[in-house]
Amino acid sequence: MIVVGLMVGTSNENISVAVCEITGSPPALRAEVLSSLSIPWPVDLSKMVYDIRQPVEIDIADLCLVDTAVGEAFAAATLEGIAAAGYYPEQVDLVGLQGPSIRHEVRDDGHVMASIQLGQAAIVTEWTGITTVSDFRQRDIAAGGQGAPLFGYADWLLLRDRDRCRAVQYMNGTASMVILPALRQVGVQPVAFEVGPGTALIDAIEAQLNALPPASLHSGDEAVHEGLMAFLLDSPFLRRRPPKSLSHFAYTQSFADTLWLHACNISVPPASILETAVAFTVRCLTDACERFSPVPVEEIILAGKGRSHPHLARRLREAFAPTPIITHEDLGMDSDSKLALSMATLAYEAWHNRPCTLPSLTGARDAIPLGAIIPGENYQRLLQQTWG
Repeated sequence: MIVVGLMVGTSNENISVAVCEITGSPPALRAEVLSSLSIPWPVDLSKMVYDIRQPVEIDIADLCLVDTAVGEAFAAATLEGIAAAGYYPEQVDLVGLQGPSIRHEVRDDGHVMASIQLGQAAIVTEWTGITTVSDFRQRDIAAGGQGAPLFGYADWLLLRDRDRCRAVQYMNGTASMVILPALRQVGVQPVAFEVGPGTALIDAIEAQLNALPPASLHSGDEAVHEGLMAFLLDSPFLRRRPPKSLSHFAYTQSFADTLWLHACNISVPPASILETAVAFTVRCLTDACERFSPVPVEEIILAGKGRSHPHLARRLREAFAPTPIITHEDLGMDSDSKLALSMATLAYEAWHNRPCTLPSLTGARDAIPLGAIIPGENYQRLLQQTWG
């Protein structure tokens, strides 16, 4: 099958489009990216999405408009990605997409009550004529799961090693982790969960630091502040066992503002606030690997925005040494298109009515298919080809 996957990162800057060829079925499923693009959001749409994701009351009219606009952006990106790959829409079997989250509501006990993502997939189907699969989180949540992180099952299919247990660490606005026992570790289940802070907290603290006059910054103030670190680590979420996910607003700007105010009240030097935030982010990941992996992690795949954050990437390598840290490129894959490939893989599995998650990955009661399928002009052909 030719499947187009689309995904928007947490930084909300681009739509990642991957035209993929996927064949077979687990455990012999094969997925290859034939062509990929990173398409910038239109500036006005990027601002609309940013505004609607803020922790304030949402105007329903604004929500309707931006939901439609994101769907149109996905449709245009699909057509652009297909053309760049040298295909026509009639040659594509499926589109799989996941829009940006605007709310992910989690109770204090970890139960996910609701989750909403932007982007009307019906617009993609109408513009392209291609059967589209979207809205993957909702059935997982209905089955008692977290609905996030969404790509654990795709990683389980695509990234396991024969001999080594791998941890895939997605360092975006927040951090998530997928732990993949080796193929030889028969019967050991994978684990996926959101870990805690990612690049959003560090970026927000860096912005605070850059706004200060240079005279207020002193060399030698970059040490980790133990009192501030203890304050950060005192979190019920960090102690909770997976599967687990974070509220949409966790470890973002409002948290950074609270952290900055607390640090100033206890006289932490500004540069030390940043260094402590970086060390806290690293500590959350190392603690998660140690506490929650069913078997020792022997290799780490660093993915997401954080892989190109030099200070954070260096600190992660130091903290995890001697465990090797690699990227998707070391496995012959493209980091920038990896999540779009995962989305295409989930759409492919959903179309074949096969599981897109496991209870150990999200907490859903069963291994179930996910996603809502919107029939396109090729729907009857796909039914006949797949089911006879």
